[in-house]
Amino acid sequence: MIDTITQPVLPDWGQMLAACWGSANNDDSDMHPIVKAVTKLATIGQNDNCRAELISEINSWVIDWVPGLDTLGDTVSEFTNYIVAARIHVEADHASELDMEKLANAWTQVVAEVEAFRATLLRSRQRQSATVR
Repeated sequence: MIDTITQPVLPDWGQMLAACWGSANNDDSDMHPIVKAVTKLATIGQNDNCRAELISEINSWVIDWVPGLDTLGDTVSEFTNYIVAARIHVEADHASELDMEKLANAWTQVVAEVEAFRATLLRSRQRQSATVR
């Protein structure tokens, strides 16, 4: 599957923020699978069973597209926790932005690293295919 996807494996910051803020597109038929999971993660609180199941779904999606990244679900879950915490502070009328810019930059870096890793895997596969021929 690694060589068939043209869009990023992970959603961008805007999609993550919308999912955590509860403003993601209601029609989930074309919603990124990780955005679907993050939307649920943002609403379940600390229900460990549901959280573990969603993290597993995220890991399964990522592994299908980028073999070797089998713990990325935990990273997505942590980002979700931080974004939800920021939302709660904003809704409680606290002036703190909990460094949303740093969160956005960090998430963007995670997405870039996943895409770079995927590109490396794809090039490696292409080289292996070329030498087999």
